[in-house]
Amino acid sequence: MSVGKNIVFGEDVKPLTGMHMNIADSRRLGVELHHVPEPGGGIIIEDGVYIGSGAFSMVATSAVVAKNVAPMTMAASVPDRMPRNFG
Repeated sequence: MSVGKNIVFGEDVKPLTGMHMNIADSRRLGVELHHVPEPGGGIIIEDGVYIGSGAFSMVATSAVVAKNVAPMTMAASVPDRMPRNFG
């Protein structure tokens, strides 16, 4: 994960880079709960970005976001042109 300068993360923001196992799978396989069996893509957050909390929005793997993401929306294209509302 690469983070630029002047970045603000709101509380409960979770930058996740891989597929994390759930409790049942991690117990069954005998690995730690936060074991990441499949690495995800890298996260690059450029300078001057505010990532707020409470909006329940998501940014999908490999998405490029160049504008605000509305609440209850998933930004998923490259560059993001068609956000999908799931609210």
